[in-house]
Amino acid sequence: MQNLHAAHQGEGGTVPVLNGVDITLAAGETLGIVGESGSGKTILVRALLGLLRPPWRTDVGRVLFDGQDLLAKSEEELRALRGRVIALTTPEPRKHLNPLLRIGEQIVNVVQAHSDASRRAAYARAEELLRAVGIPDPRQRLSSYPHEMSGGMCQRVIIAMALAHSTRLLLADEPTAGLDVTISRQILDLMLDLVRDFDTALILVSRDLGVVAHYCERVAVMYAGQIVETASVPSFFTGAAHPYSRHLIRAATAARDASLVEATIARESSARAPDAGCAYAVRCPVALARCRSERPRLESLTEGRAASCFRKAEVAAARVEA
Repeated sequence: MQNLHAAHQGEGGTVPVLNGVDITLAAGETLGIVGESGSGKTILVRALLGLLRPPWRTDVGRVLFDGQDLLAKSEEELRALRGRVIALTTPEPRKHLNPLLRIGEQIVNVVQAHSDASRRAAYARAEELLRAVGIPDPRQRLSSYPHEMSGGMCQRVIIAMALAHSTRLLLADEPTAGLDVTISRQILDLMLDLVRDFDTALILVSRDLGVVAHYCERVAVMYAGQIVETASVPSFFTGAAHPYSRHLIRAATAARDASLVEATIARESSARAPDAGCAYAVRCPVALARCRSERPRLESLTEGRAASCFRKAEVAAARVEA
């Protein structure tokens, strides 16, 4: 995607939520997008699939997939792509499963939406998918309603639907939200195995840095609707180049170190981009005078690493305490 903008138009005026997002993803690559609540992660995922409706606007930027701009496509053209080559898994899966339809019926609908499979063949495919995502006795489960299944089982059903076709890009938005640690690990292990088997590219949205460290190859840090740093996972955790990235890592360790909690919470505030200057300047402990009037660009630091900070080289080398 290139220079992607999204805004919400309400009675109080237009509120920008995405402010020039640039991300590149290769086939079969796993990318983790991290950032605190309100940074724009979910809006970004929905914008990629053309799921934002008025009063939302995404009229600036491009989302290129196989050389085609998804933002320029009609709703009919996007429907042909959704669930077939680009799929989405969502948090709180029960909210996205129809409580009045049996699980088998819902999977069959997804299978037949993008194929000419007969009803019988679609049910056979549904059973195969449930078996692939580790649901025991899949034939019996086809007759279950969502309320008869656990949260982890429902999330497996969502993943099965997402991979019902030859999905080339899977967008996983907080796929383990509301699940306990053991089930979360099972879901993430399953998802990673499946995307590797299908050579599917994965964008994993998460607030958990540990999840991204374990399951992703690259990480993109989002703040106030902007990507402020991209890096490989190893280089990110050994030498983050943006003060906000260091803040996130510090916050992740705060749960294990009580002495960090107060310092971490003290700087939390609404992540909304200002009209001028760096969005993080008001919270940044190493901000310069120019940071409040000039917005830094996302620029390369080393091969495969980029950050939008005037002091990125110093921060990455840990010559300043961020």
